[in-house]
Amino acid sequence: MSSQDIYRQLGVAIHEAQAGRKDMAREILLHILRQDPRNETAWGWMATIVETRKERQFCLRKVLDINPSNAGARHALQTDELKAADGSVPFAGWMPAPPASRARASGPSPASGRPADGAGPGRAIAAGRGPCRRH
Repeated sequence: MSSQDIYRQLGVAIHEAQAGRKDMAREILLHILRQDPRNETAWGWMATIVETRKERQFCLRKVLDINPSNAGARHALQTDELKAADGSVPFAGWMPAPPASRARASGPSPASGRPADGAGPGRAIAAGRGPCRRH
C-alpha cells in the first residue's frame, strides 16, 4: 500500500469515526496500522474509538513512542487518569489529523476530518490543537 493509499484510507477512517461508525473506522485503522505500524495519526484516531481505558492508554502511548513531543497525546493520556465516573471521555475534543497541506478540495477533508465545505466537527484540529506531524 502506497503512502497515498494510506493517506486516503486515513481520511475515510476519520470520516467514519466522526460519523459514529466506530467498527468501520476501527477496521480501516487496523488495516493502516498493519501496513504502517508507526502511523502517529492512525494511533491517535484509534485512541478516540477504542472501548476501554486500557486500550485508549495503549494507543496514546504508541503516539508518544512515535512522537514524544505530541502535546495533545500527552495531555490526553494525563487527562485520561481523571476519566469521569459517568464514562465520558474527557479528551474527546482531541482528535489528531494528517497535515493540512494535503487537504482535498472535495469530500471529507483528511486534514480536518470534516467535509471540505467547512461543516461538521474538527475545528479544534484545524486550529492546531491536535498536532500530528507524521501520517
